[in-house]
Amino acid sequence: MLDVLLEMLISRVRFGMGTNANPGTGSEAEQRNSLLHTLIAALPLIPAPLLASYFDTTATLIGSLPPGPGQAEARQRLWEVLAGGEMDVERSAVAVAWWGTRGERERVLGLADRAEEARL
Repeated sequence: MLDVLLEMLISRVRFGMGTNANPGTGSEAEQRNSLLHTLIAALPLIPAPLLASYFDTTATLIGSLPPGPGQAEARQRLWEVLAGGEMDVERSAVAVAWWGTRGERERVLGLADRAEEARL
């Protein structure tokens, strides 16, 4: 059940609220940021075997936000979840492995493009 709810949340972050958005609830960007923060807050609840794929998705969604305060806040919140003791030992081990491999740290921090440019 959790995976279905998370996939619905991810879909809303990716594609926006559409015509179902309530008037007066903020801009679509604000709604997307709120939903992304909800996804980030849910990461400690995701079963460890599935966690790396949700980290990947979260990093992609953070990168899809326009540069600015919303993106910086999402990066900060992800860092708080990863390093702030919100996960148990098993999930923390997955988080450390994910963060330190495959350039994920650079992707989340927005450094992946700069590293690629430096290599060229």
